[in-house]
Amino acid sequence: MKKILPNLFFMFLSAPILSPYIGGMTIYLYAIIAILDINFLNWALKTFSIKLMLSVSTWILGISIIGLHFVLFFKIMMIVVTVAYLFYCYQQGYMHIFYRYVIFSILFAFVQFILLFYNPVFALLLGPTSISKFILGDYATATYTNFHSIGFLPRVSGLCREGGFFSSFLTVGLFIVYLDKTLSKKRKKILYSLFIAGIVISLSKTAIILVFIPLALLIKKYLNRANLILTGISVSVIISFIALLIRYNTDLFFYLENETYIHRLAGYAFIDEINLKGILFGTTVKDLFASTGNFIITSIGNTLADKSLNEFCSFPGIYLNFGFPTFLVFLLFLKKICFTTTNLILIFLFTASVTPFTCDNFVVMAWFLCFLLLYNEKQKKVTEVKNLNSPKNHDIY
Repeated sequence: MKKILPNLFFMFLSAPILSPYIGGMTIYLYAIIAILDINFLNWALKTFSIKLMLSVSTWILGISIIGLHFVLFFKIMMIVVTVAYLFYCYQQGYMHIFYRYVIFSILFAFVQFILLFYNPVFALLLGPTSISKFILGDYATATYTNFHSIGFLPRVSGLCREGGFFSSFLTVGLFIVYLDKTLSKKRKKILYSLFIAGIVISLSKTAIILVFIPLALLIKKYLNRANLILTGISVSVIISFIALLIRYNTDLFFYLENETYIHRLAGYAFIDEINLKGILFGTTVKDLFASTGNFIITSIGNTLADKSLNEFCSFPGIYLNFGFPTFLVFLLFLKKICFTTTNLILIFLFTASVTPFTCDNFVVMAWFLCFLLLYNEKQKKVTEVKNLNSPKNHDIY
C-alpha cells in the first residue's frame, strides 16, 4: 500500500503529458499526489523542524510579495514539496520505481523513433500532442510533437511534452543515477546505457549546454569558493553582454526560424529595453519585444506569446519575469539554505530553455539533483568525522 502513491507520483513525473491544463496553467498531478501521501507528511514532520518549515515558507512568501507576484509563492512551494517528496522516496528506497517509469518512457521513445522510418503518420499518432488530447481532450496540456531532424537523426519525445524536454529530463536523470548511492555498479551501467541512448534520439539544439554540466561537477571545489550572489549577477552580466553583441551585430533576432535561440536569449539580448516598472516588478517577452518599437521584433514577440513562450529562460526567468529585487532576495534565500555556487550554475544550465520556477519534470529533478549533491557531501563529511573519531584511528597506549 505504501508504494501506490509513489508509483502514481513517478508515473505522472515521467509522463507530464498526462497532467491537465486548466485555467491557463498546467496542473502537475505529481505535486498533488505528494501532498496527499500521509506517509510522506509524517516523514516530513519527523525530518524537518517546524521552525525550518516556517522559515522557508516565510522566505518564499517574502520573495513573492517583493515583486507583487503572489502566484509565485505557490509555484516555489510546489517545487519545494515535490523535491521533498523525491527525498522521501530516495530515503525510503523507492527510487527504483522512478527508474522503471523512465525506462518505459525511453522504450516508448524508441518505438516512436523506429516508426518515424517505417510509418511516420503512426509515429505522430504516438506523439505527445495526440496522446495528451486523446486522454485529456480539451484539458490537454501544451505539447509540441517536434519529430524533425536535429543533425543526422530525427528526435522523439517519449512521454514528455517535446523532444528537448525529454532530452533534458534524461540528462538530469543520468546525473541522478551517478549520485544515487543505493544503486549497484552493474545497475548503474545499465541505466547509463539506456539514458544515453534516450538522449541521443531526443537531442535539442541547445544540447551543447549539457557538455558544461559534468565540467561544473568536476570543478565544483573551485566553483564553491566563489560568492553565490556575485556569481549569479556576474553570469547574467556576461551572457547579456555577449547576447547584446549578437543582437546588434547580426540579424539572428529578425527571423522567426531562429525561434529557439530568440526565446532562450531574449532575456539577455533585450535587457537594455527594460523600463523602471519592469526592473521592479518584471515584464514578459511580448511586452519587452514591443518596447523596441521594431515591427519585426514586436511581431516575433507576439508569435512567441501565442505559442506560450512568453516567459524568459534561466536567470532572466527570475529577474525579468518577476523583477530584479525578487532575483536578489531569491539568491539570498538560496545562500540561506546553504545552496552552493555549483548548484546555482547547474540550475542556470538545466533551465536554459525554461524559467527556473516552472514545475516541469526536468526542472523539479534539477532542483532535486542540486540538493542530492548537497546531501551526499554532508553525508561524506559525517562519515569522515566518524572514521576520524573511531577507536581504530587512535593510538592505544
